[in-house]
Formats: sequence, C-alpha cells, structure tokens
Amino acid sequence: LACEDDYIGSGDWITSYKALEKFSIKFGTTKVPPNAEVDCDLSAWTNEMHRNLSNFAKGDLCELSFQQIEKLILIGFCTDRADLPNLSRSDVIWLKRFFELRRYKDLFGDCHVTSDFPGLVEWIQQQKKLFKMKLGGEHDFMKNSRFNVLIRSGVDLYIENFSSSPIIVENLNNIETWLSSPNILEFPETTRASGDEYERKSLAHFASVKKKLGHCLVLPYDDEEVYWWIVHKRWQSIQRQANNGIRKQQSFYVFSYITGNDLSSDEGINQSSLLWSCYCERLMLFEARMGHTDIPINYVDKPLFLWLRKQQHAMHLFSMNKPSGISSIQLKLLLALGVRGSELKLMPPRLSSRVLSASVSQTNIF
Repeated sequence: LACEDDYIGSGDWITSYKALEKFSIKFGTTKVPPNAEVDCDLSAWTNEMHRNLSNFAKGDLCELSFQQIEKLILIGFCTDRADLPNLSRSDVIWLKRFFELRRYKDLFGDCHVTSDFPGLVEWIQQQKKLFKMKLGGEHDFMKNSRFNVLIRSGVDLYIENFSSSPIIVENLNNIETWLSSPNILEFPETTRASGDEYERKSLAHFASVKKKLGHCLVLPYDDEEVYWWIVHKRWQSIQRQANNGIRKQQSFYVFSYITGNDLSSDEGINQSSLLWSCYCERLMLFEARMGHTDIPINYVDKPLFLWLRKQQHAMHLFSMNKPSGISSIQLKLLLALGVRGSELKLMPPRLSSRVLSASVSQTNIF
C-alpha cells in the first residue's frame, strides 16, 4: 500500500479520478472502453487502478493509499468488475489494520502486540470480541475468511483476553480430570449444565474424538475444532490457577520455577509468563504425539510455530552470551524437549517507503 503522506492530494491522480467520476455519471459505469471519446490516458489509468485493487484484495503490493481506494469504491469501481471483491469501506479499514499487524509480525516475530501500539491492540481485542460472538452462533459478525486469515497469520484468538461464558469451576475441574485420564471416555455426570451452546457441542465433539483416538492427545491433524477447544480450556485453567490460589497448590512451586516468577508476592503473574506456560504445554503435546518438535511452517497452530521460533532465537542468543530473556530452567526444559537454538532473522524497520507489501497467502480474503 502506498504511504498516505506521499499520495494524498496527488495532482495527477485526482485529475484522472475526476475524469473517471464524470465518465461514470454520464455512462453509469467505470469501465472505460479503449475507443471511448475521452482522454486516451484514462483507459490505461483505469486498467492500472484495476490491477492495484486486485493486488490489494490479495494482500500483494499495491500503489494506492487507503483514501484513494475508498474514493474508487464510492464511484462503484469494484461493483463494475466481476473479478474484484465487492469491497466496502469497512473492508478497507479492516485491511488497513490487518496489514499493520502483518508489519508488526515482520518486525517482532509474533502477533502479541504490546501497549506501545494502542490502536492495533484495540483492533485485535475487537476481533476477539467478534470471534466470541461467532462462537456464540452470531456468525454474521466475523466472516470465515477473516477468521482464517487471522489464525494463519498467528493471532491467537483462543487465549489471552478471550473468554466464552463465565467459567464454572466445577466444570473446569471435571474437564481437567477428563483430559488427564485417558481411560475415562464419558464426561463426568456431575458436570453442571452450561447455557453455552458452543461448550455443549464442544464437549460432545471431544468425547467422540477421545473415543476414536483412545487418548486425549489431540492435534489439529486429528480434529482442528477439538484442538482449539482444548487450548482454550487449558488457558482458562492456567489463568484460574494463577489468579485463584495457585500459592496453595504444589503446582505453585513448579510454575514459579519454570517461569521465573516470584509468586510469593501480591503483584500477581505477568501475562508473558502465562503465555510461556501455555505455549510450552502445546509444544509438549506436539512432541508427545509426533516424537519431535520440528513444527512445520504450515501447521494450523501458527501462534505456536511463531512462539517456538522466538524461543529458538532466544536459545541462540543465550549460546552467544547475549541478552536473551530466557531463564535457565526454561532453557533446560526446551532442551529436554529436543529444541535447538537457531537465529531468527526479523525484518528491519524501514524508515521511508512509498509502498508496504503485505504478503498474505490467501488469494482473496473476502
């Protein structure tokens, strides 16, 4: 996408746009035939706009600003062409934030946006709220295509501040027992009924997958929906243990040792430590099933893939006697799982650029 500061009010572009706007008012279309009685450059300019909008919809290099794209949408440029998605202004705004997120990942290696980028943080939280509504049956609030793009880009919609219905502690305890007991195939009858349709369906779905596998080590290869449900339930458990009495449990000492947190204080546990524990557990699950930790780049759990790359980079820095941010016990645990350090080459920030290339693997996200 073009840098807005470079392109807003570009004289040549505005002149061509106004000519196309007059043409569309007169003939009811923005398609300019080569033999039209207009400036010969207008047809070529229109074809160039067509190419740029096609690239924009695919996430490829586009030499238009968001304001210019909005102007073209308003005169019906997309609706006049069958091969272009019917973009709306909300689509343009959504893509603007999404490309900012892609850029953040290129710079920092994951999609866990810090508070230094408040606008992007707010947008991600909005996506999580829409995703929560989608799980609740309100499918119109988040398109499947947008959900797939976010997940495959590394946005972890199932953890952090996302939560479905209020947690019923008894249910969560039963789920924990169920997950850790391969021989228990039926869900405990003592579980209280939940009004959350998503939870009821997920429980039944998990029961059928567990019976089929004979154990609870479910990977996305087995069933993607069940895998993400387990990830979410384990995240709820980790948060509950951290916030409600972990100091009274034996797991308090293990958690404190692994994450390097002083949990004896009243300051609580920082989010990054909880995330580390969550991702390490997911890596353990993968290793237990596959016998190695070589997660492929196309693995469905893209957030785990990105986390593992950052851990490998931290291990590499540690081996070079450079600041790494990884504790000795975390290092030992990763080594025990068979993880080895490797350098992660992040994209350096560009101080001045007329275009922003957002390489989205999807051919069309709308």
